Amino acid sequence: MKKLLTLLSLTLSMTAFAAPQGNTEKSAEMEVTARVIAPLTINATPMAFGDIIQGTTATATGTYVITGQPGETFEFTITEITELTSGDNSLAINLAGLDNIPTVIPESGNLTHVLTGTLNPTLTTVAGDYEGTITARIQY
Repeated sequence: MKKLLTLLSLTLSMTAFAAPQGNTEKSAEMEVTARVIAPLTINATPMAFGDIIQGTTATATGTYVITGQPGETFEFTITEITELTSGDNSLAINLAGLDNIPTVIPESGNLTHVLTGTLNPTLTTVAGDYEGTITARIQY
């Protein structure tokens, strides 16, 4: 038994000497931050041509009003349409304002983007109510 206690004492002594010296606990603090920004919203005013006489040219504008966090960059895409339809009939539309689409919310927090459409119904264009849809998408 005496030999066992001696052996156990030696084992504990060697373990104590083998432990690293000066091994103290270290810590670091992580800063956590967040910035809440205003959501993007978009509203459209219609591009309404009204009554157009066959053989004439008509122009109309429509707008997209975007609100969001001033100074923030965003993506703004607009689907282009090339014609309006009335049943099986179509009427070509030319759109302006699809270039130089803005990508930063101005300091006012509001941005207005104007699209201009031009219609040229010929003397053979079928009379009727023509319509189409332009879709704009925004995302931070």
